[in-house]
Amino acid sequence: AVYRLSRHLTLRHIINVFFWIAVANAVIALVPLITTGQVEREFGFGLKTLDDIMMLTLPVGLVLYLWSNKLTGIAYLVGTGIAFVALLATQSRLPIMFGVFFSAVALFLALRIGHRAANGRHNGRTRAAIHRVAGFIRARIRLISVFAVILLAGVAAIRPGMLVAVWTRFADLAVAFTGGTVALRLVLWKTALVAFWDNPIFGIGPGNFDVIHQIYRYLRLDPIQTYVQGLSAHNLVLHYMAEMGLVGTLALVALLVNQFRLARFSFKNMHRASNPEVTLILYVLAAFFLITAFFEAAWMWGQMSFIFVFFVALIVRSCENLK
Repeated sequence: AVYRLSRHLTLRHIINVFFWIAVANAVIALVPLITTGQVEREFGFGLKTLDDIMMLTLPVGLVLYLWSNKLTGIAYLVGTGIAFVALLATQSRLPIMFGVFFSAVALFLALRIGHRAANGRHNGRTRAAIHRVAGFIRARIRLISVFAVILLAGVAAIRPGMLVAVWTRFADLAVAFTGGTVALRLVLWKTALVAFWDNPIFGIGPGNFDVIHQIYRYLRLDPIQTYVQGLSAHNLVLHYMAEMGLVGTLALVALLVNQFRLARFSFKNMHRASNPEVTLILYVLAAFFLITAFFEAAWMWGQMSFIFVFFVALIVRSCENLK
């Protein structure tokens, strides 16, 4: 449906819809924080997915800001700031790190685009215009840095407890391997590897990781299994290795790698695109999907699978438009 819709709307319009719906969800999640001042983890309507949605929204909003006029640029920058605060409010460590990292990657690639364009061979009039664009991108990245500092200072002044809670969660990583959610993930990852080792070709079957304690009865002797029973492996690749072995895992990795390849083709040919910022966004998100699949992601099930397929459709359409 999204692929067909992209024939009638520009890809930028469709990405705009995603961005502003994500910002609306961020606002909803921040309402309790604003009205009550509590520092509990906030997820709004996305009870298990808001952190993942916000980490995708950050680089999208920043790139849209870089390629927008002054008036709409302010809206994009404020919306991205709201998404960032909502991501902090979830206190989810890995999504925060991934969101910041891939935002930095998007800004770095934008700088390279401006630098290469400015150093290209063009006639005098075109070269002057490109220099203005390159300088415009650099100026806006500086504004992003200033805005980020002001935003964090504002949050620290208005709701200091939230930043303290986030800092505490990151500080807990020093001892997390002996307790906390990291220890639970290690148990899940170990269990997934055990299932894969016993069934390396086809795995234990789709959907069976939720009831793996019934397949391996000895797991019930581990007290931690009480807390992780019924959960996924909290790692997309390991989950597929456990449930579908090498056959399913190689198909999954092939899908992710192929989407990255298509997005890379569009990015390398962005000079022929009507909206070059779209090719940058899709390139960064394709790398996002591929890399996070080896750490922690749920791109193939639940609510996040809809977002994954949404952007896969846009990646395919972007590549076909350029071809």
